[in-house]
Amino acid sequence: MISLVKENSEEVVNLIPSSLKEEINTEISEFIEDIISLAADNLNVDEWDLSTHINEISFHNRLKQTIHSILDNALEDLIEDKSEVLAAEWEAHYLSLIKEEFELDGKVDESARREDWTNFIDMKERNGDIGEFLAFHCDFDVESL
Repeated sequence: MISLVKENSEEVVNLIPSSLKEEINTEISEFIEDIISLAADNLNVDEWDLSTHINEISFHNRLKQTIHSILDNALEDLIEDKSEVLAAEWEAHYLSLIKEEFELDGKVDESARREDWTNFIDMKERNGDIGEFLAFHCDFDVESL
């Protein structure tokens, strides 16, 4: 449910009238200012210094999240690209052997394909063609070929 809300949050926000968004943003800003003021008083520090420090931390956290997101997306794309290349190689060199041995009746033998794919990936890793990380994360729907 949380992921559904997260995925649709931009759509939900777009449905809120702009005057209400402004009012909500103002209330949130005032609330944050009140918290900073209380924290500054309790910590016996300057409110401006605390506010500046909090803004820097917030900026760094957002930057860190953005960088992680970019890297995660790039890594997913790379794994997907490498998986497709490996799948094309497996299909070109090994699928016909599986069909000849296990699929003479014309029905896809999902277990045979999956086991052969796994053995193929293990062989590629042992030969040093791919690393352990890619071998662990590499997958392809060989049953659909």
